[in-house]
Amino acid sequence: MIVNLTSLLYPGANGIYIVPGFNIFGMDDAWAVIQAAEIQKSPVVIMVNKEMVRYFPVELLGQVMRLS
Repeated sequence: MIVNLTSLLYPGANGIYIVPGFNIFGMDDAWAVIQAAEIQKSPVVIMVNKEMVRYFPVELLGQVMRLS
């Protein structure tokens, strides 16, 4: 599920939980992080480095991650 970052981080800032961020370097990384988060029922932040954006535009990455 994709949510607004503010709504995700606010409970974490109040000590309810932490929200880890993962810098992905490819779609395999992204899918592994998403799968682990779903298994754990835990929120995560997926971050994309500028090298990856050079090969995969952000618009394409967003669409692909929505399918996973």
